[in-house]
Amino acid sequence: MARLQYIIILLFILIGTYTFTINRDDYPNEWRTAEQDTILDNWGMANRECVSYTAWKVYKTFHYEPIQLEDAKYWPSVAKFYKIPTGTIPKVHSVAISPLGRYGHSMWVEAVNRDGTIIVSQYNQKSDGKFSLSVRSTEGLTFIYF
Repeated sequence: MARLQYIIILLFILIGTYTFTINRDDYPNEWRTAEQDTILDNWGMANRECVSYTAWKVYKTFHYEPIQLEDAKYWPSVAKFYKIPTGTIPKVHSVAISPLGRYGHSMWVEAVNRDGTIIVSQYNQKSDGKFSLSVRSTEGLTFIYF
């Protein structure tokens, strides 16, 4: 399935619909290869969960130490408390938060497309502990701008 996602995104690039660069899954190997939820990352979050992946991306991109939070749905309110900007407009290298479900879901914004959709990288979208890329609407999402 992941290969199909890459092929679809590559086709979009080739026909000029989208312009972006997506990095491979660069989540640290020790967290990526361990069975899901068996070890904690540097911020005390379980491995191969969406929050651990986005915390890693924030740290890697901005050298910003993420605040330890388990549930993605709480990230926007905690960000506001710490005066970290949030909003509804997607930006490349922001964290997208969906409040849906018991825990919510966090995603890394790789690209903002001309049609208003976004391309996100993420872990555990399907509760399987796996990395994936997807093109999705921004409806209902909050973005955190570290």
